Amino acid sequence: MANMQLIMENWRHYQLREDLLSRSDYITGVLGVQLPLSEDGAPMQPYSPEVIEEIWREQQLIEQWWAGEDVLLEGPISDWWEGTKEKIATYPETLKMLYIATTDTTKLRSFTKSIKRRGMGVKEKIMKFIDFLIAKASGIQNAAIQKLAQWATDIKGAMQRAAKWVEDITKPWMKALGLVALSVGLQYAWSKISKYAQEFFGCPGTEDDEEGGPADVIPDHAGEVRGSLGLGVAKDCLVALATKFLTDKAKELFGSTLKKVADAGAAVLSGGLSKFWPWLKAIVNGVKFVVAALEPVLKFFKARGGLGPQPVTENLNEAFT
Repeated sequence: MANMQLIMENWRHYQLREDLLSRSDYITGVLGVQLPLSEDGAPMQPYSPEVIEEIWREQQLIEQWWAGEDVLLEGPISDWWEGTKEKIATYPETLKMLYIATTDTTKLRSFTKSIKRRGMGVKEKIMKFIDFLIAKASGIQNAAIQKLAQWATDIKGAMQRAAKWVEDITKPWMKALGLVALSVGLQYAWSKISKYAQEFFGCPGTEDDEEGGPADVIPDHAGEVRGSLGLGVAKDCLVALATKFLTDKAKELFGSTLKKVADAGAAVLSGGLSKFWPWLKAIVNGVKFVVAALEPVLKFFKARGGLGPQPVTENLNEAFT
């Protein structure tokens, strides 16, 4: 009987191993392992021991990322969120979306499209405002304006650093989570200064936003000054706003949020969910903002079947032990 049980267990391990190795789309599209290709472009099998080892290592990493540094999943990986210690009762779909998106090839592509279309639009708004401030400083010799322009230049650098660490991530599933951190962080930062941005663009002598438009939308024609009188009036307005803005805590909150994302994002993301999720909540002062920031992404993702029935993926680590 003992021999029969051993045979059945070995057979199960073999099946799990073969299942993983047969899923080339998952291996490349989720885990990010580059497979050797034949002349017709198909994965060249059988894989070398080195490639198999890399596949196993990356699969182990993604399972440990979700389950914890020292805990491997004991059952189907798709049941993870059911037993997590996180209090997800008020936002189960948000975490479920992140989990599904990072463990399924097709869903990952859909989620990446969702986060870029619905979660990253704020980046353009921030850059437009930052470039506006820098451009205005070139024509206004005033201490407050110049100081504000230097702040804007520093912020632009922080945004570039934040975007770069996401771009440099080679694992597709982890890159998606990097986009989440960047999107949520940028939205929180923007929420602190969007009213100021509207005031800057609303200075006399500049074209106002369309009446009734959303408060955080920056008009394409913002900053166009009409005539020398308009230039003078606009300068006074900009200087007054710059002086006020430079002493407001909102400016510091905006800058510190971007700095946290740019400087700590890569290190925190590599530490697993137990480090990433609390860090993300802390940056935006609570889970409610995280959920709200990802709501448009979730809606877009769900509309494309993102939360539909998922194939069960067994714990594949043991297949290689």
